[in-house]
Amino acid sequence: MPAFAADYFGAKNVGSIYGLKFIPWSIASAFGPLAFAYLRQITGSYGRALYIIAGVMAVSTLLPGFLAPPKSRNHDGIFSDSSV
Repeated sequence: MPAFAADYFGAKNVGSIYGLKFIPWSIASAFGPLAFAYLRQITGSYGRALYIIAGVMAVSTLLPGFLAPPKSRNHDGIFSDSSV
């Protein structure tokens, strides 16, 4: 993931972007198991939880293909690709 962040946002921004990636990851790690245990308790199976996981994984797999790297300004104020 750090290499993907460097390729996508530029090496200069890897630390801050990678740090921001950990916020939703940490929240999901803390509350995801609790939510899935609750679903198991009210439905009697993990079926719905597994469908939710599959949906999130499908979206996260396809999303990078639809997004373009952000543009950045060079020292002249002209926008350019951040991956260059």
